[in-house]
Amino acid sequence: MICVFDTLNHLPRFELWEALFACTRAHLRAGGLFIFDVNTVTKIHGLAAYPPFFLEAGPVTVAMNVDAPDGNGLSQWNIWLIERHRDGSLSGLHEPSGSSASSWKRSKMASDGRFHGARDAR
Repeated sequence: MICVFDTLNHLPRFELWEALFACTRAHLRAGGLFIFDVNTVTKIHGLAAYPPFFLEAGPVTVAMNVDAPDGNGLSQWNIWLIERHRDGSLSGLHEPSGSSASSWKRSKMASDGRFHGARDAR
């Protein structure tokens, strides 16, 4: 079973991470693998230190920035799409995406109790 692209980070509380680990364990066959990746608090702080990212894609500009996690490990990814129209006008869309983060140690401790031989493949 795989869970990639930092999917766990979209669960807003660590208790939900633990519930996901428990549910996954209940459905995993003996000897099966559960592979997941996460953004840790340290990684999110690093991303938040960067200036906004911009990408020009024809008439559309994509902009993205990350807000540093608050005291509960919650951060926000801000994504903007700005379209330049032929008449020179602009239209845009802002899509905020909440994200939770945990330390690698806490994530590993929560998964170790449920998965035999949990390993860090960083």
